[in-house]
Amino acid sequence: MMAFWEKWSNRERLMVVGCSLFILLAVAYLLVLEPFYSGLDEYRRQVPGQRAELAWMQSASLRIKELGGPAADIVGQNASPLAAVDRAARKMKIDSAIKRVEPGDNETVKVWFDEVLFDDLIAWCRVLSVEYGIKIVSFSADRQQAPGYVSARVVFGGRT
Repeated sequence: MMAFWEKWSNRERLMVVGCSLFILLAVAYLLVLEPFYSGLDEYRRQVPGQRAELAWMQSASLRIKELGGPAADIVGQNASPLAAVDRAARKMKIDSAIKRVEPGDNETVKVWFDEVLFDDLIAWCRVLSVEYGIKIVSFSADRQQAPGYVSARVVFGGRT
């Protein structure tokens, strides 16, 4: 290899080293820096939308916390949480949006919704809280393409 290298003039060696360095820098840029900067630009474009979504979720969180007040003496409080979830969903006409219902331990019930109107979902949570005395343990919702629609997961447990 050294003999091959020694055959070239200084000018040719300098050109080979320079071209090799240029190729190495170009590959480093294309494989590391360019993807990094394009990803950074994408994140910068997404931030305003994410901030708007955060504001929407915070306002939804406040609405849900308002529903968690104490319930009065109510006839429906004797129903099992699973039966109460079903009855209230039929009453509010959102039973078709229920994707899955899973009873848990200690009278907890997990309910998954697929594309339900957010206002109807909140009204349903209020019915369960006020009429049946069932507490909301956790609530998470993802906005859908259609305005006002969400996919949600609600966990109920215990009585107020």
